[in-house]
Amino acid sequence: MKTATNVAGQSACTLIVAAREGILDRDAHNGVKSISLEAAAADGSAEKASVLAAA
Repeated sequence: MKTATNVAGQSACTLIVAAREGILDRDAHNGVKSISLEAAAADGSAEKASVLAAA
């Protein structure tokens, strides 16, 4: 139970910070579209790529 709580908390913090920084792709997060790390890196969005990799 402790591990599940830690994972949920870390996920929530990551989403909150990404949303506040404006780097959260809500369509990709909600499953409306998919995005690869290569596409995000080619787009010049290194910050988005690192957020996606952390998720």
